[in-house]
Amino acid sequence: MSVIQRLCVLISALCVAAAAPARAEHLGHAPMWRLTSPSGAQITLLGSIHSLTDAKHWRSPEFDRALRQADEIWTEIPTIGVHQFGHPDLLLKGMLPPDRRLDQILSPELYHRVETIQARNRWPRGASLLPHMRPWLVDMAIESNAANASPAANSHGKEGMDYQIPASAPSRVRRHSLETVDELTLTMMNQSEADQIKSLEEAVDQVEREAQDPDREAELVAAYASGDLPSIVADVSSAMQVLGPVRYQRDVIDRNVKFTRKIERLAKTRKKVLVVVGLGHLVGPDSIPALLTRDGFRVSVL
Repeated sequence: MSVIQRLCVLISALCVAAAAPARAEHLGHAPMWRLTSPSGAQITLLGSIHSLTDAKHWRSPEFDRALRQADEIWTEIPTIGVHQFGHPDLLLKGMLPPDRRLDQILSPELYHRVETIQARNRWPRGASLLPHMRPWLVDMAIESNAANASPAANSHGKEGMDYQIPASAPSRVRRHSLETVDELTLTMMNQSEADQIKSLEEAVDQVEREAQDPDREAELVAAYASGDLPSIVADVSSAMQVLGPVRYQRDVIDRNVKFTRKIERLAKTRKKVLVVVGLGHLVGPDSIPALLTRDGFRVSVL
């Protein structure tokens, strides 16, 4: 099945639709799943909205129990704060050689759209750095600023839930990540320049679409907090359909395969594990629950 075909069927696919037993569509709390391996080992999975900062949206008796009982917590990357435009390591790796400029690499139309986003978001030293940045670093900067500027990120000035959850766990709980910042950066860096440009264009498209629908994220957060699965699936699936083939392959398919393999290895340890990953990894035929189901796991809604 091609990427486009996968995208077309996302709207009708819930990550656990084939595996989970029928139950109420509104859970009353942020969505959580139990993953049971063929040998009977169990892992708890929490879907996250990375930019969400107000704990009232994900705290529930079910979540508190999973956190209290966990031996280990695994999130996507170590912290959201480290992975930002302006981090020295990213800037060092993401600069073009002196004889090349971004406005010579991108089309005039795309470069102007990027300049508009940079000016609106006031990247640190953005106006002076932009002409010298590689396309993948601009892509990353747009992603980082989109998360930091989201309505969900504007509560109390806190880090997102992927940072807060491990920080709030008992001291005995070991903290890990499914992917390191270096791994994610290398994935971006190792793309061909053509794919970097295409991915950047897809990122710009997404930012411009989201600007036209400012209420969308608030609606998703409300559905998330109440465990309204149909609304969550519809919203995330709609976003996936317009993600673009380069970013869908890189950010969804490839990472889901990587995360699934790690979760399967975790199940063999027989430890009590809480895994926290973005909702985008939990919906559709290429989702983590779908891949686990194919490998013999039972997936049930908590």
